[in-house]
Amino acid sequence: MYSFFFNTYARVLFDSGSTHSFISASFVCALGLETRPLGYSLSIETAFSSRGTNLVCRACSLHIDDLEFEVDLIVLAMSSYVVILCMD
Repeated sequence: MYSFFFNTYARVLFDSGSTHSFISASFVCALGLETRPLGYSLSIETAFSSRGTNLVCRACSLHIDDLEFEVDLIVLAMSSYVVILCMD
């Protein structure tokens, strides 16, 4: 699904199995988003690889239809999606 994110359309995956929400490191760089230390190191394992991260983009605004959400997004090197949102 494509959603409006930081005044641009982004490919977003809604993942009911994810425990955190993520943003692509390349998207963070392209948009010049501010990152902050996560406060701990996090190891992410997928079917294809394992990656580590310790950065987060806090209070990001995401628009889906007429709804606006504020989410913290952990920065992760990934190429398939720009944003992965956990479904609580």
